[in-house]
Amino acid sequence: MKRSLNQSGFGLVPVLFLVVVVAAVAVIGYRISNKTQVASTSPAIARSTKAPLVIKNAAGLQKASDSLTGSLDTTSLDTDLNNLL
Repeated sequence: MKRSLNQSGFGLVPVLFLVVVVAAVAVIGYRISNKTQVASTSPAIARSTKAPLVIKNAAGLQKASDSLTGSLDTTSLDTDLNNLL
């Protein structure tokens, strides 16, 4: 029986290299994720936010709607989106 030396496929070294690269990316992503979560729960950010208003009646709903409608400027949003595209 004749053996063929023409083999194809992945060897051990490329597979180990791939495992090391994937592990490095996972560790870096985990550390960035943890750092982002810690920063988002910092006391400085918690102090700067306001408590949401509770809407109890139709007048309060109208006041909230008016405050949102008055502060929404869609032209700047359109400009920003066009600059991104």
